Amino acid sequence: MANSTLGSFEKGVFIYENTSGLVAEKKYIRYEKEDLSIYKDKFIDLIGDGVFKEECLFEDHKWIAYGTKHYETFDFRKIEYNQHFYLPLKCFVIVQLFDKNLVVDMVHEKFTYILKMISMTGGYDIRLLKDFVEFVEINGLEKKTTLSKYKKPNLDFIYFNPINDSKDYIEILLNIKEISRYENVREIPTYSNFILFDEIIHDFMLNTTPYLREKYYPIFIWWRLTSVIPIRPIEFIEILNEGIRYETKEEAFYVLIPRRKQQPDPINNSKQIAIQHELKLNKEVYYIISDFRELANIGNSKYLFPLSAYTKFLKREDLSLKRIHYKEHMNWQQMTTLLDEFFDKIVNSQFNIEVVQTREELDRENEHKTIKRFNLGDTRHMSICMMMMQGFSELTIAQMAGHKDIRTQSHYSSHIDDFQRSYSGILEKSIIQKMNVGDKSGFDSFTFRQKQLLSYSNRDNSNARKKDFGYCHSENFPYDCFSKDCIFCNKFQLDLSKLSEEEIRELKNKVTKVQDEIQVKLNFIKKYYGTAFKKKDSSINSNESEIKELERNAINLNTLINQEAMIKVHLKNYKEV
Repeated sequence: MANSTLGSFEKGVFIYENTSGLVAEKKYIRYEKEDLSIYKDKFIDLIGDGVFKEECLFEDHKWIAYGTKHYETFDFRKIEYNQHFYLPLKCFVIVQLFDKNLVVDMVHEKFTYILKMISMTGGYDIRLLKDFVEFVEINGLEKKTTLSKYKKPNLDFIYFNPINDSKDYIEILLNIKEISRYENVREIPTYSNFILFDEIIHDFMLNTTPYLREKYYPIFIWWRLTSVIPIRPIEFIEILNEGIRYETKEEAFYVLIPRRKQQPDPINNSKQIAIQHELKLNKEVYYIISDFRELANIGNSKYLFPLSAYTKFLKREDLSLKRIHYKEHMNWQQMTTLLDEFFDKIVNSQFNIEVVQTREELDRENEHKTIKRFNLGDTRHMSICMMMMQGFSELTIAQMAGHKDIRTQSHYSSHIDDFQRSYSGILEKSIIQKMNVGDKSGFDSFTFRQKQLLSYSNRDNSNARKKDFGYCHSENFPYDCFSKDCIFCNKFQLDLSKLSEEEIRELKNKVTKVQDEIQVKLNFIKKYYGTAFKKKDSSINSNESEIKELERNAINLNTLINQEAMIKVHLKNYKEV
């Protein structure tokens, strides 16, 4: 049988293993023509993430992708008329880039060796099996490196698209000695990296010069906007100035997302999601955008990010080179270049933090010393995961994210653990920072307990009721108690100056218990969205009890995350007392 890390002929190609729960959960994918609309939706996402060129269409016989150093072309013309391979191989490429997050260079190499083997074996024809065996034997001694390149790509593709006599080739491929080498993965940053970047960019924008503030303002807006609203990078750079508006009657702010018009799917007649084009905007982000408009003097420009916002900061010798792909607005490459410059010239040079390319290179013991370079699409992952954590319906997430098919969401659920820790860490740091400076800006958005944490000095304990850990300020005890644990009640004030060692140990145990409960809620949410790829259109949002359970888990999850942050803040404050 095939190695489980590759896949199986019965299940499909192996995608990932989730080991966060009590039982390890493995995900496999097999090609089904009925899922074609899902792959088309993922393809659009990849364009938005800057993987493929903007003008690429799923129906094209050639796809142009952005490699590490140059363009890579996925040319399907050799199998254009082969119904067994043309669409499956297109979908396989998408799975490698979207679901497995491999970089373009790696996937293109896999693609090349799959095409070579299809050509060599007549499409895994059993009549040519002996010829392939002979090819393996002849090259087994002298060309091990080249031979090993046929192994995993073709095994993966056979598991993904098991047709003809392809099963007979599995044993031969498995027996090829694989030359180990590093597979470069297009992985998202860690949760601590998101926290660190958030600190850096806010500190930079607050303290930098007007010149640099204006230059990197697009990056700041990208961070603030797309980490909340799941916009594709290609949609972000095409936002119109008039697309940002304030509705007086509703007292609400809106952003119009320049999404492509939905086209009917002639192959798959499943109902498409009605994608939302105008979404509510955070008030703070609206004023950030207004500040950028004024500073950059672009109020009369058609686009929010006109080309001039980029070229005005180029040196004369670079100007002609950078304007080869001329447009009225900044393009994906220019926005990526600006983001890379921010990492190199600001994060690395000014903040003295080493910028690395992969998670493996991060200094885990000193999290503030290294950071993984971000891609423009990373924040989209974050915002979708945040919506999942808040229990948004599959339909709402699809509409806001621009997914034509709800089942596309199954990919994002694998990142929820990381983003939960990111959210918790940012929340904790935000509370501490505001407490340290006595800043109560945004006070209305805080929970009761967070407000209490910010109001230590304003409490008079002379008439308060003494309880374990501190004082109860309730005037209607116990009738207005809303928590079984006093330290989570908005009427309770922790007395950090008189905590015993036993009480400190108990607080630390509370953190562990809360974190265990958080993981239980996360596992339910991950399973709910992670199995979306198995659902039929008729079953989406139809199980009322399951939806209610999702909402309950999401509410409890956010309560637990707040509790975790509160206890951690208490413990950190205790060390300073």
